[in-house]
Amino acid sequence: MLGPTGSGKTPLGRFFEEHGVNGRACFHFDFGENLRNVAQHGHPRVSEDDRRFLQDVLHHGALLENETFYLAEAVFGAFVKDRQVGKDDLVVLNGLPRHVDQAKDTDRLVNIETIVHLVCTPEGVCRRITQNTGKDRTGRVDDTPEQIERKIAIFNTRTLPLIDYYQGRGVNVCTVDATVHASPADMACRLSVTKG
Repeated sequence: MLGPTGSGKTPLGRFFEEHGVNGRACFHFDFGENLRNVAQHGHPRVSEDDRRFLQDVLHHGALLENETFYLAEAVFGAFVKDRQVGKDDLVVLNGLPRHVDQAKDTDRLVNIETIVHLVCTPEGVCRRITQNTGKDRTGRVDDTPEQIERKIAIFNTRTLPLIDYYQGRGVNVCTVDATVHASPADMACRLSVTKG
């Protein structure tokens, strides 16, 4: 799933995990949530130095780059092991990959079948976050106006090019308008598929 911060990726991912996707059961991998959990509590797969590094990444709203993708791989590997994800199980990726270089590395881990692109204006993002439309913003310390603006800018410059990257590889792109009051069920119903 791709979409700017606050567009509803986590609530929609949870909806897919609860209800399945096209009749298939699935797991929702929320990279940000898993990253925050590892940064706060640690994990046997992540060293203490790397845990502190992740705290710094999260504090500054940065992205993991090529040389630190091994941390994303460790966090995803921990999720797969902890949730007992099977080789043929469907996983909804939320927040990974975040840029084209990560996509190339992610391609080693999973086979991307479909991209769900949540489209939301900056004003819509701010209203969704302020109103906690998806009920997933409670306790978030990274939702200041400055950080939201920064995350939207990073999304537009670094993450949005993933649409062209995956369309160029023949991957289906499903687009949904993430309006201010759209619930996960609403968004699931609005999905429209276009072939890249």
